[in-house]
Amino acid sequence: MPRADTSWETDYWSDATRALIPAITAWMRDHPQQQVVHLAYCAEPFQIEPWLPEGVVITSDWLDADLFLSTTHDDCHQALDRPEIARVERLGVALAVLKSVGHLNRPPPPLP
Repeated sequence: MPRADTSWETDYWSDATRALIPAITAWMRDHPQQQVVHLAYCAEPFQIEPWLPEGVVITSDWLDADLFLSTTHDDCHQALDRPEIARVERLGVALAVLKSVGHLNRPPPPLP
């Protein structure tokens, strides 16, 4: 389906983002020191909040997030140029992505 992501509204209601919940859970398992995971979400929070694992909160400060979850609708997945952790694809078309943000706004910890 070449150009499907630019020829029609791929995931208007952001349903594909729920398929990335296992990737968020895996990231949390790999980062057990994180008591609270700040998630930047490029959609309306009510579309994902009921399915989020305990300890994940949505933040409006995308640069101060741990993770960024987005559909490819309106190219929102390109809003943050960060490493991709996981994606949902159908017939070769990306529908949703999960990226590592790493708190770009926070200063680094002091050196020992």
